Formats: sequence, C-alpha cells, structure tokens
Amino acid sequence: MHLLPRFRHLLFLLLSGLVLVGLGGFFKVAHLHPLWADGGLLVGMVGVLLAQVLLLMQAVRWAVQVRRRVVEA
Repeated sequence: MHLLPRFRHLLFLLLSGLVLVGLGGFFKVAHLHPLWADGGLLVGMVGVLLAQVLLLMQAVRWAVQVRRRVVEA
C-alpha cells in the first residue's frame, strides 16, 4: 500500500508548480491580468510547497527503511 505518491508524480507536481509560478510572474510583470497573476502565483507556490513536503516525507521514510535494513543486517 502506497501512502505517498510515487517519486515521478511528485517531480511532475513540482515542475507544474514552478511553471504556474513562472506564468503568474509573467502576468504580474507584464501587468496583463491581476487575477491570473495572483492566482497563478498562489496556486503555483502551493503546488511547489506541497511537492517539497511530500518529497521530504518520502526521503525520511526511505531513510528509515534503509536504517532498518542496516540494523537487521
């Protein structure tokens, strides 16, 4: 049973969050549409933060598994 998403899905989430932040920044700098700019920045930053937290949780879980295997060996 996988409680966390797979690593490549988290990388896609991180990349899509960065793309949304870039688009929001572009809209903000170009003064095109304030709602799209702020929304893109907000959604992008939330996606990036979520991906970072889930990647950290996955890294800690992997480290615990490796430590358990080393102790058993």
